[in-house]
Amino acid sequence: MKVYGSRLSPYVSRVWLQVLAKGLTQIEFADPPGGMGSADYRRLNPVGKIPALDIGGAVIPESEIICEYLEEKFPAPALLPADAADRAQARLISRCVDLYVLPALSGLLPQARRPLAEQDRGLIDEGWQKMRKGLASIDQFMGPGPYALGARMTLADCALVPAAFLMHQTLPRLGIAAPLDGLPKLTAWWANIRCDPHAATALDWMEREIVAFRQRLIAQDAAKIAS
Repeated sequence: MKVYGSRLSPYVSRVWLQVLAKGLTQIEFADPPGGMGSADYRRLNPVGKIPALDIGGAVIPESEIICEYLEEKFPAPALLPADAADRAQARLISRCVDLYVLPALSGLLPQARRPLAEQDRGLIDEGWQKMRKGLASIDQFMGPGPYALGARMTLADCALVPAAFLMHQTLPRLGIAAPLDGLPKLTAWWANIRCDPHAATALDWMEREIVAFRQRLIAQDAAKIAS
């Protein structure tokens, strides 16, 4: 099995964290054949987005569907609760991340790459309000901790970890220093989840990769100025 996509994508990282937590050493992560948006990749995955799971030529796109497939294919250790209501709650948190947090965050990423004086404050405030509303909903849906729903990791944590990482990397550059202030469950969760060995592995890798990514952007900007 092979997952296509960069693990710096929060959607790919969600699958990666699930793979780490389940110990699925038979799953490989690779760049999309031909690159993102290429004809080669679209022939393989008509959706054209990442991630996509390749199972011997049969391709499953969309991170949420991939996670559900892996959960059914490899049920132990389980990353969905046994109780039906708790399973629905885990899926609900993941869905809120997809619908209300990541789209707003993605819209703000270009602003974070601009100098402070060139940032669009109105656009930032609008995006942050949408994101904050989604975060507030997630905070209410969460369980008692230390994980998103209780005593062990679920697919809700797999969705939240990369989203929270990107928020803490991006929002301070937009003047939002503490995005989880006033959200007690999420604040406690963010402090606790970094002690989980699988989450710590993912977060450490993402930290190093985002530093390298920013260095590449700086080098590209310098090359453009020089030319």
